[in-house]
Amino acid sequence: MACDGACAELRLLHSPWLPVYIGGFRFLSKSWFGSSEYHVLLTDMKCVWEERMGTAHIQERAQELNRRLRAPVSAFFSHLRQVAEPCLTGSSELRLLHPEAQMSLRRQEGGNIHLKLKSELGGLPFHWEFHCSPAPVTVVRSTAAPAPVTVACAQLLRPLFSISVVLQRQVEQLGSLLVQKDKEIQDYRENGATLSRERLQTDVFQEQLYKDDFMAKVVCVFIFIGVFIFISIFIFVGVFIFVVCVFIFIGVFIFISIFIFVGVFIFASVVWLHPSAAVGHWAQPPAPGPAQCGIPQRHHGSLEQRQSSDTKPMQSSGCR
Repeated sequence: MACDGACAELRLLHSPWLPVYIGGFRFLSKSWFGSSEYHVLLTDMKCVWEERMGTAHIQERAQELNRRLRAPVSAFFSHLRQVAEPCLTGSSELRLLHPEAQMSLRRQEGGNIHLKLKSELGGLPFHWEFHCSPAPVTVVRSTAAPAPVTVACAQLLRPLFSISVVLQRQVEQLGSLLVQKDKEIQDYRENGATLSRERLQTDVFQEQLYKDDFMAKVVCVFIFIGVFIFISIFIFVGVFIFVVCVFIFIGVFIFISIFIFVGVFIFASVVWLHPSAAVGHWAQPPAPGPAQCGIPQRHHGSLEQRQSSDTKPMQSSGCR
């Protein structure tokens, strides 16, 4: 069993990550199906989920989901593989073989996800569920390194780094091959060989010049991406500030409108409750003064003058 587990892990490691669309969500998936066991990995680049199932657990889950099923694992596992692999690889050609198979996704508490698979086996409905849980830190032990490593490191980062190293070596080998080809062509020319078609003539390959040109293009791409991100952030911040200013202006306008409305309402209420007082205060003419009624003003003179003024009859001027 240890050898089988190591071989299964090695095959899963060499399997590519494939984009799949399950239940309205996009994932990268890789899976391995043996004779009576499987190993499934899913990731959305934020978390990695996995499930490993052996023969005994597959038999137990099959009995729970399909009460009428009494067949051993070897009898229905091939059907499970045929209907599950198209959903887990995104292959439209394999889906045509079992168009009735449907897979849905349901998220559980604790970060788990369940993949529900519905199909038909021998004319009867066949149900299966993949219970994928977040991969723990020490779940995978690489065959190259005895220390436990994470699934993301073993199945995502390490293959990417390995491919990057391989591609770099291929570029160096191709550069060396082009230099040798240029030397071979130069030897042909020195011995009198000529091209029958001038359009096939090429310049001598200069490795350093090629690297500099490539790096310049890469730097230009990164600069363009940086400028684009900066402009996008600047526009977003400008739009956000503009929206905030508009909301502040609307709020101030509403506050002033409410204040004016309340003032007008209070004044109207006072006029409605005390109309006579308000009308009398604004419409009643001022009372006539003593001078208008012909009442002489008192002077601070001698006693005789005040007595003589008091004895004079009051002029009739309409005042009583």
